[in-house]
Amino acid sequence: MSVTANYPNAKILAVDDEPVNLLILEDILEDYYLLETAENGQDCFDKLTESVPDLILLDVNMPSMNGFDVLQKLKQDQATKEVPVIFLTAMLSSEDQRTGLQLGAVDYITKPFTESILLARINTHLKLGNTTRELQFSNRILQQERDFIEHILISMRYDMRFEPRNIRQLLSPVEKTNGDITLSASNPNNHHHLLVGDFTGHGLTAAIAGPLVSSLFYSNVHGNLYADKVLKLINHELFNKMPTESFLAATYVEWKQAKRKLYIYNFAMPPAIIIKADGTVLYAESTQLPLGVIDGDNDFYPSVFDFFEGDKLYVFTDGIVEAKNQHGELYGINALQQKLMTIRDSSDELERLLEYLDEFTGGESYADDVTIVELSAEVEKYSSTHRKTDDLLS
Repeated sequence: MSVTANYPNAKILAVDDEPVNLLILEDILEDYYLLETAENGQDCFDKLTESVPDLILLDVNMPSMNGFDVLQKLKQDQATKEVPVIFLTAMLSSEDQRTGLQLGAVDYITKPFTESILLARINTHLKLGNTTRELQFSNRILQQERDFIEHILISMRYDMRFEPRNIRQLLSPVEKTNGDITLSASNPNNHHHLLVGDFTGHGLTAAIAGPLVSSLFYSNVHGNLYADKVLKLINHELFNKMPTESFLAATYVEWKQAKRKLYIYNFAMPPAIIIKADGTVLYAESTQLPLGVIDGDNDFYPSVFDFFEGDKLYVFTDGIVEAKNQHGELYGINALQQKLMTIRDSSDELERLLEYLDEFTGGESYADDVTIVELSAEVEKYSSTHRKTDDLLS
């Protein structure tokens, strides 16, 4: 029969305490499948120690161990939990159906059954089982490829050229790879360049352009290009190489130490916060579209701030200010500013922010990557880089 032509070598285990029922099943199935029979639940499990079938036909009403008991035990065993089970039963109350399906049965066939119905149901579930195995295999291959790509991207993201001088940073990604990026370098004129960016989305798709931006940033900063020239190159490459729905929100900072000036370019990022030594707070608001949205020769103009010893600059992505509590309220810029003042005054590590954020969200996972970078005006200050996920490169 054509209904069984696709799976002639499938192994079926039929379990029924009535010999006549097993004879009927043998008569119908042995020409189409590799059939094995068991007379009760214990006999079923004895047969399963020898080999695992592709499908089990299971009688509900059996002495000692009924079909529901057998099914429950099958689902508890790692070797048999994925084997599709079809109940064969003369009783078919709605309660019986509900119980069997909740336990994991894939179908019911009532006795007496016709050959065509039995073969059609078996073939359907063999096909579903085969499709499931193919999908599981494909998913394993895709996961291996994803892990390989993630490893490469993470290795490329943490560039050895990153300059930690005067910088502390906190990174808490939603996934191992993430859409936030932090780059830091000084040019031959001792101008400190800092880029904090947030690609659309998060995870692997958001992280894919990170190495491109990193390469452009470091090669051109070290080549002594002005900040607006570096930004034009990054914008041009993102515009031409990324899909139209992908872009980079970013804050780019050039610290001219000799002039004690900060030049801040904000491309659709939350406002950068400058906390002066005397406690005054200033903001560098967004004045530009995200990078990669439009191409052209338009100049980028920064906001300029004095930056003296004791001052601190905080640049962050929107993951922290858009974190929500259980009532749907945003954490917001004001709460962040207050906590930054507390951290500054108590000389705490930036990781303290995660404690404050967890208190606000009630311990719920963040919807977006969280990145915040602190730049201190102390000329010779060095500080290590802090991350919540220390095993990113493992």
